[in-house]
Amino acid sequence: MPLGLQIAWLFILAVPIACIAWTVTHEEVFREPRDYCARKSQSCRRLLERKFFYLFTCEYCFSHYVALFFLIITRYHLLYPDWRGYLVAFFATFTAPIVEEVVYRGVLYSAFQKKFGLAASVIFVTLLFTIVHVPQYSVNGVPDYASVITLLVLSLVLTLIRAKTGNLLPCIVLHTVFNGIQSLFLILEPFLPSSDTTTPDVQGFIQHLFK
Repeated sequence: MPLGLQIAWLFILAVPIACIAWTVTHEEVFREPRDYCARKSQSCRRLLERKFFYLFTCEYCFSHYVALFFLIITRYHLLYPDWRGYLVAFFATFTAPIVEEVVYRGVLYSAFQKKFGLAASVIFVTLLFTIVHVPQYSVNGVPDYASVITLLVLSLVLTLIRAKTGNLLPCIVLHTVFNGIQSLFLILEPFLPSSDTTTPDVQGFIQHLFK
């Protein structure tokens, strides 16, 4: 694998690790065990016990152990051509929409909407999201125009939902469903009567999730 692609994968694979670490250390669903760990990190008599419980309250510290967990189950090969590769892809399916929606229709849309107004913001975010993903829908530098148009429509719908509701949650749900349908068809493709493929490409499957 070329060095540039390896570097790109380092950033991509960091997404599910960051999301898991953030969820455990910040989200309301883990508030009770997190509060318990916070109390134990201050009240335990032994230093090692205090530091152990502190790990579950610090996003930066906890992310190292999440990464270690992924390395162990994948035998230190995150892009693995079997079920371990699909495990990484599973997390990517549910984390990529969250990250992309927060960036494009959260941060960027909000900033441009305040500066340039509603219409300009919708157009800008829709086109930017599409343009960034065009290389992933290209073969030998030639874009797959049908896929690009589909992506453009998806981006427009997601941005309009964000503008109409003022809420990112519907965008994240729809984006996740879209990615999940793509992933499902990719997995089932070798078993469909019209397909000549015999073995699904796990690395391509993971890359496809980020289209």
